[in-house]
Amino acid sequence: MREAREQRAGERATFHGTFARLGTKAGWRGAVVSTVLLTDIRTREGIAICDHLWFNLTKGFAQLTRLPGDVVRFDARIQAYEKG
Repeated sequence: MREAREQRAGERATFHGTFARLGTKAGWRGAVVSTVLLTDIRTREGIAICDHLWFNLTKGFAQLTRLPGDVVRFDARIQAYEKG
């Protein structure tokens, strides 16, 4: 899957993933930041991009009614990241 992401770096597209749970992480100066975990991230065509994705809880996502297992469609740009 990593190769698929690297080949598409910088591309903006529509994806879907399965909502797993909310979480938290340490933010700037120790502030707690709410996060979201999506699993099984795929393109609109069904091509697997990654097995999971953590991102900050955005205002738009916070307004959704969500349950574990719900499939979420979203637009994003593929970028490299450093673990940790």
